[in-house]
Amino acid sequence: GKNFPNSEDYYPAASKRLGEEGTPIVKVCIGPNGRPSEEPSIATSSGSARLDEGAIKLAKAGRYVAGTIDGQPSTDCFSFRVKFELK
Repeated sequence: GKNFPNSEDYYPAASKRLGEEGTPIVKVCIGPNGRPSEEPSIATSSGSARLDEGAIKLAKAGRYVAGTIDGQPSTDCFSFRVKFELK
């Protein structure tokens, strides 16, 4: 989303030093209050535990809007990619 943290801010320092790049996919479930209803998890690993952990930290820092069903706030789960790429 547009109010989402920048992945660069969550790029693990050790991964940068080692030249690790990757694109983990994070699954997040958002409750009716707009907050995660459970811990974010890795749906598809980047192949690096460090990058996966950075993606989870980014997901926890994100701001979310609750989903709705027939106008009522509901719990909604979705997945998104976090791209860690060296510049």
